[in-house]
Amino acid sequence: MIDYNKYNRANIYIRNDFAGVLEKTSNHNYTFTYAPQWLAQNKGGIALSLPTSKTSYQADKLFPFFDNLIPEGWLLFNAQDIHKIDKSNRFAILLATGRETIGAIRVVALDENDEEIRLNIENEIDDKELTKHEVIFSPANNACPYCLRELTQKQIEKNTFHDRCIKEMWGTKRKISILLDSKNPINSFRKTVYGASISGAQIKGAFYFDKGVMTPTYRKSNYIIKPQTELYEYIPENEHLTMAIAKSCNFEVPPFTIFEVPGLGKIFVIKRFDISENEKHLRLEDFGQILEEPSSEKYSKSYNKVGRAIVEYSDAPPPDLYEFLRRVIFSFFIGNGDMHLKNWSLLETDKLNGVFRLSPCYDFINTRLPIYDEQMDVGLAINGRKHKITQASFIQLAEDLNCSAYIYEILSEVDSWLTVTKSLFPKSYLPEDEKERYLKIVESRYNVLKGETTDYL
Repeated sequence: MIDYNKYNRANIYIRNDFAGVLEKTSNHNYTFTYAPQWLAQNKGGIALSLPTSKTSYQADKLFPFFDNLIPEGWLLFNAQDIHKIDKSNRFAILLATGRETIGAIRVVALDENDEEIRLNIENEIDDKELTKHEVIFSPANNACPYCLRELTQKQIEKNTFHDRCIKEMWGTKRKISILLDSKNPINSFRKTVYGASISGAQIKGAFYFDKGVMTPTYRKSNYIIKPQTELYEYIPENEHLTMAIAKSCNFEVPPFTIFEVPGLGKIFVIKRFDISENEKHLRLEDFGQILEEPSSEKYSKSYNKVGRAIVEYSDAPPPDLYEFLRRVIFSFFIGNGDMHLKNWSLLETDKLNGVFRLSPCYDFINTRLPIYDEQMDVGLAINGRKHKITQASFIQLAEDLNCSAYIYEILSEVDSWLTVTKSLFPKSYLPEDEKERYLKIVESRYNVLKGETTDYL
């Protein structure tokens, strides 16, 4: 096992292009220096907070752009355990897990001779311990396990998906299977942090799907898989329903579905949107990185500041600001109190390198359903408030962002959002009592957005 605690330098790549060197100096300061060859190509900065410069950047803490590449929650705990790194040594964790990040950044550790450290991953992970399991797709109430719209009997018997949905999700009509650790299936998800990173607190793992088989991996992943968690029940079912509602309400969402594996229960899977059809990794910056906040401060700032950053950094500010405001209001409507800085991102467009737009939606979930005593009604403050949100809160937010013309058009959508929710929630995979509570939460917030009350669940 590589001891990342003793290394202090790393090469930084955008895809396979060498961009510069990140260093932790002897006095625990940090520097980032662009490579001359990168500067000569006029490719721009690796981050909005790190524009190209011949002078080295210096900081007394790990740059937030890099700090936000480090895994969180369950994966962070396992990275610390596997690599024997103390949680306070963020730089070492970055070296251990930064070779394959979400987006296009690659962090490759350097040894004492400034040689790149090569992984001997075959000696650390035994693929012989993986067992193939056939994935079970069970249409709930004759509904497609992607979009939750009704299936015909012929579609149910054929492949349990709409033809369009199975093409978007898998690109094949093969039977789908998954490789998992034969002794403890959850250990398969630990494989991610042998060299890769995913943000978010819940259990999840990076998987590579090819020829009908999903394989846990730390490199070249194209799907993220989230199993059940012991802390909160029915999270995969919850996220699946919420994303299906968002899709039907014309929000841009990546392909997703839900399936079952004996011994693990229901599992939510989503296709990575930062990888193009030709497997090119697209640059992605979340708003923790853009607003230069470490991941520990992801609940700081406000939607007001995120909106202003979209105006400043998006290459299409008006439509992205409109869509941002729609998503903020929808998140309140659907009971999502966890839309923090890391759940908003700008994504490089596939056809135009260096052009950034608001990314597709991700991590949409009704957090109020499992967390009765949730401390926040929204992930970030709106006009300085995280509680007692009213219709006026969103009107004021729009005024602050100079987009008042948008607000009433967006608020007029909530009727259709409620209609979609009522049509889809009965078809979801949630237990009946959870379905009913889900709808009550949404209906209470619908009434707030209609200006009929200020009370909500």
